Amino acid sequence: MRNLMTRLLHRYARWSMIYKVLVGSLITLMPPLLMTLVLGRRGRIAQFSAEELAVFGVVILGGLAYLNYVSLRILFRPLFQLMDTVSRLQEGDYRARAPVITLDRELSRVGGILNLVLDNLDRSRRYTASRIMNALERERKRIARELHDETSQALTTLIINLEVAMSSLESLDELSGSAVEKVESVVETLSGTRDLTETTLEEIRKLIFDLRPSILDDLGLVPAMRWYAMNKLEADRIDTRFDVQVEQNDRLPPDAETALFRIFQEAITNLMKHAEAGSVEVEMKMSKSAVMLRVRDDGVGFDPDDPSSAKEEGGLGLFGMHERANLLGGSCEIISAPDEGTEIRVEIARPGRDGEADPAQLSWKEE
Repeated sequence: MRNLMTRLLHRYARWSMIYKVLVGSLITLMPPLLMTLVLGRRGRIAQFSAEELAVFGVVILGGLAYLNYVSLRILFRPLFQLMDTVSRLQEGDYRARAPVITLDRELSRVGGILNLVLDNLDRSRRYTASRIMNALERERKRIARELHDETSQALTTLIINLEVAMSSLESLDELSGSAVEKVESVVETLSGTRDLTETTLEEIRKLIFDLRPSILDDLGLVPAMRWYAMNKLEADRIDTRFDVQVEQNDRLPPDAETALFRIFQEAITNLMKHAEAGSVEVEMKMSKSAVMLRVRDDGVGFDPDDPSSAKEEGGLGLFGMHERANLLGGSCEIISAPDEGTEIRVEIARPGRDGEADPAQLSWKEE
């Protein structure tokens, strides 16, 4: 019996859509036609009053409409699945793919071609986005190097020259009263200029670190995150707790470390601008096959589903976080609600390693 049903389904799948609709319509018409035929042969329809005949007609038409609707829903279900895939793509879900269609050969081919096109588009999008990200990182690195090698050194030299000039003026002897006042005024001006230059140099050093922290290349992701949090959060008296389960000297490929650091950097930037948090918890776990990063604060939170709220929180930055995680074949989840803080979870497959993440090996703490 099962083999018979399988063969019938295979034959049904090879039919053209127009014949399926025709057969479905005929099957839909059969029950009410049989009912009308039986009642007509027994002479019961002739005994109906006008009101009963109207009710009978409405019932027949309603039954026809319902049976036709059900049959068409079943018949066009593969088409609705394809439409659902297209709708998900329109909403920005680039992972959406058409399901496997077995009951319709034509739609199965359409679904296969659609998935092939989507796979090619996804590869092209990832390749283009990866090239853009790499170009941005190279440009950041170049600007940071030039700021360090030229601007920072020039400002350092300027500070030294100002101190030398101040020392020379302060060591002058045998000056008249008016000359002494002028020298003191000049020394005071030079001192203010030196302080301003030192402040500018410090800001440039912070900018260099934001552009491309050398500690990321030298020591790795975790030390870079700790250093960044110390310089950004602790300066604003935000309590920071790290829970890192990573073996010492266990490094990721440079692209993966850069992407995760940029996600962390964006999370901290949004936190400082909008969260009004008092404490931040950073958790990172790494196994042979996966990397998981979580940043959680106790700030004011926001509604991720509200476009205006997400825009205030840094909509373009949030999009960049999702994009960087997607480029690594992972996901970025933002969990937040007003007055309940914000939690950012990033999970990626470890680059260059085979296998999938083991949920028992990597799991978030339940607070």
